[in-house]
Amino acid sequence: MHKAWEYYDEIASRYDYMYEEPYWVLYHMLLEKLVSDQNIKGKILDLGTGTGRWAIKLAEEGADIVAVDPSEKMLSVAKMKARLNDVKIEFINAKGEALPFENATFDSVLAMGDVISYCESPQELLSEINRVLKPEGKF
Repeated sequence: MHKAWEYYDEIASRYDYMYEEPYWVLYHMLLEKLVSDQNIKGKILDLGTGTGRWAIKLAEEGADIVAVDPSEKMLSVAKMKARLNDVKIEFINAKGEALPFENATFDSVLAMGDVISYCESPQELLSEINRVLKPEGKF
């Protein structure tokens, strides 16, 4: 059985193109509105960043972003896109169930898409999110 990150390694180079159909364009427009309405500030963890769509958007708005993904190839695409968009993002190759951060590090944690369903242990993932999120943080 393949791990989710292995699948994403295989499709990393074409991932963004898979979401150019009208349904996905509208879906992402609605999500962008929802994310903007949350007024997310401070240090943000983008968990399961994939190709960096949300990390780059928030970095362009001035947020301090740390982007994590278990797929090295997805991170490679995200790093390239961040360079092209001239934004500073810290990228880390790690699984959400074992985050390499101190307790209460982040003001907000994003886990966009199906991040929770793709992890090996949803309970461990949620526990890690709770651990790295500041007491009044947003998830």
